[in-house]
Amino acid sequence: MSESQDDLVSVKVGFAGFGTGKVRNDTSALVRPFTMLIEGGKPIGRINYLFYRSDTSFVLGTLCFTPGRRLLFFPGLVGRTPTWYSKGTIVHPVRERDRLIDHLTMEANLDSSHATTLRSDGTKKLLTSYKTKKVIDDLTYWFGLSLQSDRVLEKCPDEIEFQFASSPQDSLRRTRVVMRSREDAKFHIVELSPDSQPGQGTFLHFDFLVDVRDGLLRRFRKWDLAKALLSAPTVAPTGPPALKSSVSIPPTAPVRCHPVSVPDFKGIIWVVSSVRTGELVDQAIIGSL
Repeated sequence: MSESQDDLVSVKVGFAGFGTGKVRNDTSALVRPFTMLIEGGKPIGRINYLFYRSDTSFVLGTLCFTPGRRLLFFPGLVGRTPTWYSKGTIVHPVRERDRLIDHLTMEANLDSSHATTLRSDGTKKLLTSYKTKKVIDDLTYWFGLSLQSDRVLEKCPDEIEFQFASSPQDSLRRTRVVMRSREDAKFHIVELSPDSQPGQGTFLHFDFLVDVRDGLLRRFRKWDLAKALLSAPTVAPTGPPALKSSVSIPPTAPVRCHPVSVPDFKGIIWVVSSVRTGELVDQAIIGSL
């Protein structure tokens, strides 16, 4: 549903059955892909929403597969000012405090990725770029996201409204472009393993992997991925400065593997959820192998 008034277009998007309440938020992870589409004129492909469900539903992020065959992920963090990011075992401080994390990009060749931030003046700048690494053949580790708790994520609304400026002549076309991009949008629910025990002295961790193995292996993917992850191809922090103190690495950890299919993408994005031991210093940290 949309309406235009004085060159200002209002768009409402519903999530019936997933969230509660009605909100207006132009910077939500549910909205930022549309901003890229409207203001930057960059096609984003079809929208895919990822929700994390515990006692309520939270916005883990929005995933897109662009016509340029890039994967984009817009994290649903409430506090989007990054303090640290990690590459392998090295944690790097972010010294510029006027940055907001916007999205992460996996390039079409799956060999490299980068994280993009927004400055206070609206300009974009890379936070980090890196070469991706294979876990096994045709299974690529994309990035990891560690959270103090689910409360650092946006709560999922029942309906969200956002606005954008447009000339009267172009407002209808732009609104149609927005609505077309979310036709047949897929909603994915991410949960923890039933064996996980979140609580004091722990943090949530999500590993994102891109799987383009042959379709004949689909029936085995979930189990061999879980087996591979038990040997810890993860960027979950294990000590300072990301954690308040060092922790021992368990030989195994309960994980839950969620296969996320994206229209037009010939593969699967695995979102692997787990609970890790330790206390994060900041609300969130993004890392790469």
